[in-house]
Amino acid sequence: MAESTETPTLPESPLLTPTIAQVAPQAGANGKGAYSAAENAPKRDDDLALLAAWEGLLDYDFVSTDQKKSYRFIRKWAIWMTLGATIAATAAAVLMSYQANSILEVMRIALVIMPIVSVALMNYASEYARNTAWIEYRVGAEMLRSQIYLYRTGAGDYANKSKVEKQALLVASVKKAYQRISSSDFVPYMRAREKMAIKEDIKLNCRESPGTSNEDPGLGALSVENYLEWRIKPQIKWYVGRIEQDYLRKRHTSIQVLILAGMGSALVGLYPPFAPIVAITTGAGVALTLWSNVQTTGATYGIFHKAASDLQLCLREWEILPPEFQAQPKHQNKLVMDMEFIFEQERNEWEKQVRMMQQSVEQAFKDSRNLRNEEKDNDENSEEEEDTAEGEVAK
Repeated sequence: MAESTETPTLPESPLLTPTIAQVAPQAGANGKGAYSAAENAPKRDDDLALLAAWEGLLDYDFVSTDQKKSYRFIRKWAIWMTLGATIAATAAAVLMSYQANSILEVMRIALVIMPIVSVALMNYASEYARNTAWIEYRVGAEMLRSQIYLYRTGAGDYANKSKVEKQALLVASVKKAYQRISSSDFVPYMRAREKMAIKEDIKLNCRESPGTSNEDPGLGALSVENYLEWRIKPQIKWYVGRIEQDYLRKRHTSIQVLILAGMGSALVGLYPPFAPIVAITTGAGVALTLWSNVQTTGATYGIFHKAASDLQLCLREWEILPPEFQAQPKHQNKLVMDMEFIFEQERNEWEKQVRMMQQSVEQAFKDSRNLRNEEKDNDENSEEEEDTAEGEVAK
């Protein structure tokens, strides 16, 4: 299907149609005054469309990081509660045979409290720390990052366009990134920032974000040479480090799970009364595997490896071109488009893989809750049957 060649018009936006407001200086938390109205006033060389794109990226990056931390924090405690319930149940079974009534009562209380806390945590998570929200915002942030680099290099859809046309296309891309967030994953993310604050945040993002260069100011046009130095090479370096880290974590987790499983079996073989410990070591292995899945350990290093290899190969192909070819706009445009297409492929595969793993984690929690409910129902039914039997005997 052919795409429309009509250039989108600039939508009305408070950022694109700024007004000068009188801003009273206020002391911030850092002791510095607020930016004055003159500092926040639009300057002749300000690219307001680029600032709008950066503002969206900064907001999405912030909420994605925040949601990811909340998601992992809550799931971690839910896993600990589940493991604690397993340990308490095993301990209660052992103590019952020794008639340690006082300690047994504590274990019974723990068995009641821990599942309730775990369910409460998951109910809270389903409302305020959904498993897909941070993924949606991360993908949106990286989509905007890609568009920013295409815009600054004048490649892809931005090639051979006037400044107004390029700005309209960039703002349309920002709107597209906003619209991809589903209502179920929506998290309030907008932050009130003046233009000078946005510029400072851009510098901070370029300096501290993984896969970026400290030298990139984040604003203004970008030559191919700087694009390779500030965008591609740091990203390849980040991929390589992340691949090694993720692979080692996956291997270490697998070894730990095997040790736990082997330790339980060995203890029972050496001393049969240690049989209840198998339940604890098995529960610990399940908890460790579940936490590894929450962290998406081992899920992405294959995707990152392919992206890093493709970027490296594309870079080498460019470096062997004669200088006269490298100077031609059509070759520069193709290079940037090829590089950003690699990022797009990696982004799509990453989203698919991480979504699948997070959904498996949620299903595991759901199955665990259902199992506990079934066990509770069975216990209640057993007690009712015992009461009925005792009543029959009394008659």
